[in-house]
Amino acid sequence: MIVAILKSLITSDMPSVNRTDVRFVTITHSLYQVSLFIHSGYLLLFYYLEVTPLIYLNIVSIIAYSSCIIINRKGMRTTAILVAMIEVMAYITLTAYYIGWESGAYYYIFILIPVLLLHQDIHRFIKFTLITTIVLFYTLIFVHYHDYLYGSFGISPTVIHFINYTTLGICIIILSSIIYYYSQTNNGSLNHPSQTPDSDIDSLTGLLSRPAIKEIIESSAYNNNHERGCSLIIFNIDNFKMLNSRYGLVYGDNVLRHVAALLKKNLRTGDFIARWGNAEFIAYFPDIHRDECTDIINRIRKTIEQSHAIDSRIHHTISITFGICRVDADCIAEECLENAEKALQQEKFDSTDRISVAW
Repeated sequence: MIVAILKSLITSDMPSVNRTDVRFVTITHSLYQVSLFIHSGYLLLFYYLEVTPLIYLNIVSIIAYSSCIIINRKGMRTTAILVAMIEVMAYITLTAYYIGWESGAYYYIFILIPVLLLHQDIHRFIKFTLITTIVLFYTLIFVHYHDYLYGSFGISPTVIHFINYTTLGICIIILSSIIYYYSQTNNGSLNHPSQTPDSDIDSLTGLLSRPAIKEIIESSAYNNNHERGCSLIIFNIDNFKMLNSRYGLVYGDNVLRHVAALLKKNLRTGDFIARWGNAEFIAYFPDIHRDECTDIINRIRKTIEQSHAIDSRIHHTISITFGICRVDADCIAEECLENAEKALQQEKFDSTDRISVAW
């Protein structure tokens, strides 16, 4: 059984595009950053109170959560959670011993459980085992320390109550933020625009909107654990302004809808596509080689050029210019967007109906 559990935990940290909830990645990364801030504050507080063991404990906690941020960015989400879980248990135990049960450190248990429940990359049995472990730990720690109210350091009950209420307030804010964030977003909508809120859909093309795809790219910056890397593609319909002027805005809108429909048909499962500007589109391809990405783009380009006329009275071939940028694990989303834009603009300057790769 132990071997099976370990195998499942290791497997859960292997790359998985479709299963990963980008909301979960965003939430956990934010939690680790908030935990760094919280323990930095406690470090200063216990330094002032001269509680030496808890000074060292908070230093260890800061190191642990710094490690969680690094591990989480590499895509090892389950490992990061296990590190955080061990830190929380150790912190609760030592805090209860030195400044008592009334310090309220055990409140952090009530953040661990919902975070584990939201984690989609681990088997239900493993999830159940971890939550059961947390519940048993809380039961044991309660039985042992619930009468040990103010610890062994002789700190004023007023100060300990202040710590208690502060910890409670922090936990309520964190849990409320998680609930609010999940209620306002829908991970399924990231791959299926028909399921997105109206604000995340471009009304003309039915693709994701610019803010929606930008959020996906930024969130994925913490989740780019693919050896093959990811690709960001910005592409533009050539001479679109001329089309609008010569054939009218209605025809221009039909061209945009036509191109959007062909784009959706030619992407892989798990790829993201959005309207980026007036006649610009953007695609995000997770876990892809350069050659495979170029093949997909060439297929899209040829499909659009060879597509049937939108209006039988108008004989016009639609051409597209592409700018491609590689997205590495340490790449900043804004920089990648800028690189893809530069690649596109360079090709627009040199010629049209071409593909520029900034790899």
